[in-house]
Amino acid sequence: GMAYKSIDVKSDETYGKVNVMEVKGHMATNFNIFLDFKYWQASSNIESLTTFSGSQEGNPEVLLGFNWLQFGGGEDGTSVDLLFGGRFSSSSDLASSRTDKIFGIESVKRFYTFALGLGYRLYMTGTPADAEEVDIGNIQKLYATFGWMVSHDISFEIEGAVYNIGNSNSTTRANILESKESFGTISPKLNLRLGSMVGLGLGATFRTDKVTDTEKLIGARLWDMSGVYGSSIQAGLDISI
Repeated sequence: GMAYKSIDVKSDETYGKVNVMEVKGHMATNFNIFLDFKYWQASSNIESLTTFSGSQEGNPEVLLGFNWLQFGGGEDGTSVDLLFGGRFSSSSDLASSRTDKIFGIESVKRFYTFALGLGYRLYMTGTPADAEEVDIGNIQKLYATFGWMVSHDISFEIEGAVYNIGNSNSTTRANILESKESFGTISPKLNLRLGSMVGLGLGATFRTDKVTDTEKLIGARLWDMSGVYGSSIQAGLDISI
């Protein structure tokens, strides 16, 4: 799938937009193992973030998933998946120079045309190689999703998430996140099937809480995490093979 996302950035010192182009993939196998990957590029008109007006590379992310438990099947199935992977460093102005380890667990229960999902992800953050990047603690995301297949060609989903971004414990770096940040997000999405292999997704993300230090979070370069910097809208194409 490919998606375009526009993020409104508003703080006392920074105002403008960051545009993110994202490519995602999901590869399934017959052995209860799957691979998820994501790559993004970003551009911005905010001079304090970057002096380069073109698109810049982001942080590649790779997750290996294992289907730990599965009950039932089809329209009345339940599955529990374990996720392990990483988010890798990059050298552009808008990407993080950290390498993070990722651990997660997801569960989905289907009720015919409805589906309910619960998940948790832990990002064990590394130390940034760039001295100007803000050092942060581990990131935790707890989320729930609800999906409804309205018809063969139309489906709707909504995700509610709670983020916890830990403060840095570094005593040697100048730029650190001094206090923990916690906030919630709500992300509705409409999926339209355009053909047997192609779908169109239209969505938005709204942050439900304010953060204490927006400038420090901007310096942590988390542009691929929806809702961290405020509201965003997105549109994308999904291709199934």
